[in-house]
Amino acid sequence: IERSRLGEPTIFERLSSDIHAAFLQSKPCRGLNASLEVARLAAGLGVHSPGGLRHGGRSWTNSHGERLLFFFLGSCMSLFVAIMILILLPCKSPKTFSTAYFMTSFCVFRVVLSVALTFWGIGAVARVCDDNHINYAFLLGIDPRCRVGPNFLFVVASLLSALWIVFFGMYVIDYKWMFLPKWQTKSMFNKRASGMYVIYPLTLLMLLILVVSWPSSTCRNRYKRAVLGCIGRTCLAPLYSVSFADNLVGDVLTSLAKPLQELPGSLCYITRHHPLHRDAVERFVVQGSVCHHWEQTVLSPIIAGAPFLFRLLQCARRFVDTRDTRHLWNLGKYSASLLVVVVTSLTTSTTAIVSISAVATVYAAIWDICLDWGIGFQELALLAGSLGEEVNVDVPWPRAPNLDMSGPSGANPDRPKLHGEGPLEDHAAHYGAPAVAEWTSSQRQLSGEPARARKAEEPTVSSAGL
Repeated sequence: IERSRLGEPTIFERLSSDIHAAFLQSKPCRGLNASLEVARLAAGLGVHSPGGLRHGGRSWTNSHGERLLFFFLGSCMSLFVAIMILILLPCKSPKTFSTAYFMTSFCVFRVVLSVALTFWGIGAVARVCDDNHINYAFLLGIDPRCRVGPNFLFVVASLLSALWIVFFGMYVIDYKWMFLPKWQTKSMFNKRASGMYVIYPLTLLMLLILVVSWPSSTCRNRYKRAVLGCIGRTCLAPLYSVSFADNLVGDVLTSLAKPLQELPGSLCYITRHHPLHRDAVERFVVQGSVCHHWEQTVLSPIIAGAPFLFRLLQCARRFVDTRDTRHLWNLGKYSASLLVVVVTSLTTSTTAIVSISAVATVYAAIWDICLDWGIGFQELALLAGSLGEEVNVDVPWPRAPNLDMSGPSGANPDRPKLHGEGPLEDHAAHYGAPAVAEWTSSQRQLSGEPARARKAEEPTVSSAGL
C-alpha cells in the first residue's frame, strides 16, 4: 500500500480531478463548467466527426482491425453467393433428389443464422454509438467494469458466421452429390435419404451453444446472467418496473418473433428418427415442419404472440408507474399486433387477416414516425421548406430526438422547436437523471439566459451528481 500510494487519503480526489479535467478538454465539454458526471454525460452526447475518430493522428476507420472486418464481410458474401450457385447446379441422380427432404433441416440452420445476425446487429449498433460518443453503457445501466464492446460482438458474430457457412455448405454438397457414406434403414424415404444429413445441423447447433456459453475474460458469466435476468424481467412483466434496458429487450424480442418460431421445428427435426420417414417429409410439405399438427396450431401462435404480450404488459406497468397516457397508446399498438397473431391462428379468411394486418401496420407506422422518431407537422413543414431554400438553424450543441438541448428558445427566436416531450429538464425529471438537467443549465449559462429565468427553474430538478 505504501509503494502504490493507495494509503494517501487524497489520491482518489486528485484522480477524480484529473479525469474531470480530461473530460472538459473534449470538444463537447469545452468551456463547460460542470461536475464530472455532467461532463461525462455531455461527452457521451457529442457528435462524431465525418472523418472518423482520431487517435494519435490516425483515423480508427483505417485501422487494421477495420480492414480485417470488412475483408471478412466481403468473404462471407462471396461464400454465400457460392453456396447459392451450388444449390442451383444440377445434382447427382436427379430421380432420387427430393427438395422437401433437402429443406427439412433448414429450420435449424435458420436458428443459428438468426443468432449470428443478432450479434452482427448488436455489434453494429454499439459501434455506431461509440463512433458518435453515445454512452450506451450509461443509458442501459451496464456494469462499468464490463468490457464487452463492438469488437467482441463482431468476433462472436464472425465465428458463428464462419461455422454456418462451413456446415451449411457441407450439407448442400453432401446431399446433392453424396460424398460421404450413407446411413440408411429399410424404412427410408428413398435411396438418397441418409441419417448422416442430421449430423451437419446438429453439430452446428451444439457449436452455437458452446460458443455462446464458453467462459470468457471479457464477457464474464455475471454479465451473461445479467442479460438472462433482463430477459426474465421482460417475460415476467408487469411484476417488475420497466427500465430502459428492459424496454429495449422487449422490442428486440418482438423483432425476433419469427426466428423464435423456428425453435419447435428445429427440436422436432433433431429428435425425429433419421433417415426421415415418408410421413414426416409429407408433413413438412403440408405445414413447413416435421412436427405434429399441434405444433402448428398451438405452440407456434403462442411463441409468435408472447413477445407482443410482454411489451403490452410492460406498457401497462409504465402507465401505472408514470400515469403518462402515451404508454396507453403504445399498449394499443402491441394489442393490434397481438390481435394479428390471434386472427391468423384462428381463421383462414383472407379479408379478416388483411384488414387486421393493415390496421396494425398503419397504427405501428404512425406511432413510430410521430412518437419514436419525433416527426410531426412542424418537422414536415421544415423539411418542405428546406427543399426550396436553405434553412439556417442555430444549433450550438448536439440534440437528441424529442429533446431541446440547444438552449432557450429566446436565445434564437428563429430556431425551430422540436415536436415532442418538452424541455430537457422535464425529461430528466421523468427518467430520474438530474445530471442531464445540470448539463442543460450549464448550456443555458453559456447561451446568455437571464439569471432570474434560471433561478425560477432551479428548484424543478436537483443538480446533484449521478
